[in-house]
Amino acid sequence: MLAILASACAPGPTSMPHLIPTPTMAAPARAPEIRFALIGEVTDHNVWMLFDGRGYSYNNYAVRARYWPRLYGTSPPDQVFEAVTASGLPTEIRQEGIFHTATVPLRTDLRWTDGAPFTAQDVAFTVNAALKFDLGFDWHDYYDPKWLDHAEAVAPDTVKFFFKRAPSVQAWQYGALQGPVVQERFWSSRVAAAAESLPPDDLRANMEALSGKIATLQQEVNGLYAATLAAQSEQARELQADLKRKQGDLDEATNDLTEAEEALQKAMNDARLALSQENDDGEPLLGGWLPADDTLHEAQAGATIVNVPNHDFPGPAPSFDRAVYHTYETREAAARALAGGEIDVILDPLPHAAGGPPSAMISPTRSMRFLVFNLDSRRLGDPSLRQALACMIDQQELAGLLGAGTAPLVSFVERGDGSWYSEEARMPCTDLDAASRAAQAVEILKAHSYTWERDPAGAETGQGLRGPDGAAVPEMQLLAPASDELRMAAAAYVEQRGLILGIPLNVKPVPADVVDYAVLSSGDYDMAVVGWRASPYPGYLCDWFSAGGDFHYEPTSVTSLCGELAATSDLDKAFGLAREIQRILANEVPMVPLYSPVTTDSFRNVSYPFAEVLDGLAGVYGAPELAIPETP
Repeated sequence: MLAILASACAPGPTSMPHLIPTPTMAAPARAPEIRFALIGEVTDHNVWMLFDGRGYSYNNYAVRARYWPRLYGTSPPDQVFEAVTASGLPTEIRQEGIFHTATVPLRTDLRWTDGAPFTAQDVAFTVNAALKFDLGFDWHDYYDPKWLDHAEAVAPDTVKFFFKRAPSVQAWQYGALQGPVVQERFWSSRVAAAAESLPPDDLRANMEALSGKIATLQQEVNGLYAATLAAQSEQARELQADLKRKQGDLDEATNDLTEAEEALQKAMNDARLALSQENDDGEPLLGGWLPADDTLHEAQAGATIVNVPNHDFPGPAPSFDRAVYHTYETREAAARALAGGEIDVILDPLPHAAGGPPSAMISPTRSMRFLVFNLDSRRLGDPSLRQALACMIDQQELAGLLGAGTAPLVSFVERGDGSWYSEEARMPCTDLDAASRAAQAVEILKAHSYTWERDPAGAETGQGLRGPDGAAVPEMQLLAPASDELRMAAAAYVEQRGLILGIPLNVKPVPADVVDYAVLSSGDYDMAVVGWRASPYPGYLCDWFSAGGDFHYEPTSVTSLCGELAATSDLDKAFGLAREIQRILANEVPMVPLYSPVTTDSFRNVSYPFAEVLDGLAGVYGAPELAIPETP
């Protein structure tokens, strides 16, 4: 359902600048090392396994994800899309025969750690290997076989991507252009060895033939069955015999296809396992940070791993000579090390509170909480009732009631997501005081022929609310997970705000899985407080709200805009479409953003050139290339 698993347009892709001191510039502060704490162990998997899920862990990414180059990236805190190892903009997507293609120019001044140049052949090799083995997790997100067919090196400094259909920004800028790249010269023989376990090409061809045969046999069986029902006596017996034989052929072909599918899956799993076990000792690397020695210290808590900056890599020059990662068994142990001055920053992907040194950064997260309406309900299908209730909800007030661990969420995209976010797409009545909110909500309902036996006024709550048809608005249940204190408190707040208007709400505490099942499956609810983690690319808006989406909300305008968003590879156009979708949703209010949990990073001896960043310092793996040492 969701995509990790989402103001004016930002400028297009540009090369990341080098910081070159001039005689008039003060020399930047420098320090020998920045010291990070990780909770748990770091394990040593090769690159294919690392980004394929089985080798994933937060700690592994924090230490190792920067070892491999990428063509483009998004820079914190505003997530600006920028060239990294590309030398400029990719070409526009254009149709070329059965494919949609584009080329990317590469920098020619980059070298792997073995001295070999970085070339388009490395990029094409990586893309094609990931596709050949149908790798999952991050490999799949970057090089998705539903979109991408293959890549070719058309020149040493130019790589060409071939898509099966016109790619979206999600598949292009937020997909193939940000995938990791490995060195072809080192990996080609190893990948070839693992590929010996891949299924033979004739197996897939046989499966396609069997699928066609099954379709034909099924039609014949259906025709014989219909003819048998219409026939009589001897003809019916003959048709029944033919039907039995044909059904036997269909069953045999179906069994053959099942066996072929099992053989295919086994061969693919064997090949992926072989690839993940290929030895990577001595692998050349080319990233912003590199291991300080040839050995990644395996793995238990208590290990120390050192990375050093690659000063030949594009981007700002780090202010530290090394990044040191200390591992601890518990966060409490890491907090003690921070308080004792043994480390500078704790990297913990779970939201956490401050503790220890005075320096802190409070950041919103993409773990967003919403009030969702059942749009199949006769009452809640009316946008005016949703708009009025949304007007009554003051996200700033709600976050204040919930405590310091939350931030108000007034739109469907977090403000930290740069050009995807729109100030114009905030919820109705944002920035109004309580009295003005109530007055506006009452006006919305009156304008749509709602009436009360007693109007809401001042301290008086509304009584006897009736809809445009004159019928009393029935009591509605608001589901919330009993195990989540914050969501329960948010539900109680929504209930109280609805009762002021005379909307008869009743909070019903249920297990969390009951909330999810009601919202995503059974539809047996009126309203619910839900929580999901959004992706950096806001395609989740279309997953939720376009035609056939999860919430049965199908306005033509959103469906059309989502179709355009899915079909464009123009980043500026995609920004505009996403903001327009948000503006429509803010007006129609199929759900109400409520709050997001915040994360609070405590650190010492360093500072950062931003006051907050989505998902905190853990979300950018500590950004050692951007950290600034504090002068004594």
